[in-house]
Amino acid sequence: MKISSKDINRIAQLARVELSKNDSKKYNDDLNSIVSFVDDLTRAKVSHNEEKRALIRHLPAREDKHFLKPIHERESIIGQFPSKKGMSLVVPAVFK
Repeated sequence: MKISSKDINRIAQLARVELSKNDSKKYNDDLNSIVSFVDDLTRAKVSHNEEKRALIRHLPAREDKHFLKPIHERESIIGQFPSKKGMSLVVPAVFK
């Protein structure tokens, strides 16, 4: 599977972040590298699968929690945000 620049732009849009062309290219390369690594892992020959699956079934699982605030609280927080651009909240750059 290959991640396209269109995919990167869609992810950025969903995350409501603005990416420069350089950032988009960097994230595209990084994500394709990750996907390639995962593909390599899926093709790896692993022995004793049944024993490992049995072991994993006995590991404790965390309980999922709902983290979303009620819509009126989110709208209140977004309304107080100092800078907006369209549907996105603008924040100062963290990395240079």
